[in-house]
Amino acid sequence: MGGALALLAAVDQPALVERLILLSPAGLPLTKPMRASMVTFVRQVVRGRYPVGHLGRVVGRAVSAPVSALRLARTVHALDLTPELERFHDLGIPCAVVGCASDMLTPSNHCRALATLLAAEYREVDAPDGHIWPITQPQLLAAELSR
Repeated sequence: MGGALALLAAVDQPALVERLILLSPAGLPLTKPMRASMVTFVRQVVRGRYPVGHLGRVVGRAVSAPVSALRLARTVHALDLTPELERFHDLGIPCAVVGCASDMLTPSNHCRALATLLAAEYREVDAPDGHIWPITQPQLLAAELSR
């Protein structure tokens, strides 16, 4: 959701944005069913992919407000920023979209479509953990951010 928020902020305040690097961004409706995303999340938790303290805070917040958490998940899942993407494109702000070959939430074709709408550079990483690669592969994230 961070990429979508960054795009909206850039459209709203373009003078404050030098360039964007969007990592496996949302912004177009997602095709992976929400139930399948939950199964993937549980598998990642079981495999120890998240720092325990962070995971506890995230799960605790979702449990404390389950209706709001579900509403947010549904909103992000159906998010279609096409008009905003076109406005961003017209601003000419340099942008790179980084997809991940194993990402099943925002797969490569989703990220490529976003990059095309933005007239952005498209790059792809090959990391085993799909959508959470920036968490599990910090050295790969650092390399992409420094490009």
